This record gives sequence, structure tokens and C-alpha cells, in this order.
Amino acid sequence: MLGTASPPEICGVRDYAPARQRIILTTLDRWESQVADARDALGELTSSLLGQQVAFTRVAGNSLLLYVGFEPGGPESNGIVVWFNPPWHVAGPSGVTIGSYPLSVASHDGGEVFERACAPAELLRGQTITRVAVDDCASELSIAAGEFVVRSFVDDPDDSELWQIHDRAGGRRLFGGAPGLTLG
Repeated sequence: MLGTASPPEICGVRDYAPARQRIILTTLDRWESQVADARDALGELTSSLLGQQVAFTRVAGNSLLLYVGFEPGGPESNGIVVWFNPPWHVAGPSGVTIGSYPLSVASHDGGEVFERACAPAELLRGQTITRVAVDDCASELSIAAGEFVVRSFVDDPDDSELWQIHDRAGGRRLFGGAPGLTLG
């Protein structure tokens, strides 16, 4: 047939290795490109966060959301949302002030118990972000805002969504988890 190449035959068995190698190399090239894109996005998003104030915080179940540069429902909603999925904690000068595990317990009790457990998250409101770091090994995220540090940490090597940074203006999301960074 014209335009098609058949795999070479060795002892009556067709060898598909060259085609398989092309697929693997193409897949590897795509993966390396995706990793580079995610690392570029991390650098850009980190730069965008530095010097900005945490305008609003929200606890959703046992996840923590930091709204940077805008408040939800406000006229200017093109900021960045940093979403910490469990496990995470916030530490300040006196130690850990809030963490995801106590919130999961308090959320079962509901009402006033949950509201009291969420209150320390408000300490982040109005704080200026001075440092953003992502651990190369486990993709754990830490954000220093004022005298507080929010940290994610890995407790499951398969957890691919420990945190996400959603750039609402740019329409992109960066996810971090134990396997690495992904752009969504």
C-alpha cells in the first residue's frame, strides 16, 4: 500500500517496537512540555501573589480558601483564589491556630461549634503575602501572609490535588499534589 509502512518482520513476527518508541517519545515530549508549562505558571502566579493582601477567607468543609485581590461577589472579581485541600494548617507566632482535621470534626457538629473552629481563619484577612514556596519533592505549598504561614502537607502519595491556585483573570488553574504540578 502506498503511504503506509509495515513493521519489519523478524522470523514471521512483526516488530512494532519502532512505532511504540515513537509513541513513548511523543508522550514523553508532551509530558515534559506540560511540566514546563506548569512550572512557568507557578512562577507567574507566585509573582502575582507576592505583595497582595488576603481580602477574604472562606472555610468550605475542611478546605481553606484565600481570596487574593478581591472579595467574592464584589464588583472586581478578577483576583486569585488559593484553595488548600486537607491536610493543611495555619501557624502564627503562638503556634498552629487552625487546621483541617479539627474542622472536619467540627463540621459534623455544625452550627456554633463549626463557626468557632473557623474563626482563626479570619486572622489571615488583610495580611500581605510575603512569601510563596512549593516544595520540589512533594509539591507542598506554603504561603506567608503577615505573621502567619499556611501550609499544605502530604499524607497520601497519590493525592494529586493538595491545593490549587485559580487565576480568575487569566482563566487558569494550577494544581499541586504529591505526584507534582498540573495545569488545568
